Amino acid sequence: MATLSATRHKPVIRAFYQRLLARGKAPKVAMVACMRKLLTILNALVKKTTTLVPTGTPNNLTGKTVAQAPLPTPFMGTRGARA
Repeated sequence: MATLSATRHKPVIRAFYQRLLARGKAPKVAMVACMRKLLTILNALVKKTTTLVPTGTPNNLTGKTVAQAPLPTPFMGTRGARA
């Protein structure tokens, strides 16, 4: 579902999807390629600890217009630790 939405609303993924369709790829094949591209983008964002906030859009937390907002520090739980 995320990829379907991205192919309709995210310019980078939409252009990639349309380019694959223009090359003659089947729609499902193009969708799977977009899934992989979206996953690659998201992994890069997690690795760099940034968010995908387009320039000029309001930040939901502060209401200010920002280019990028840093991710909050991830919670490091006590997985496996016993009390």
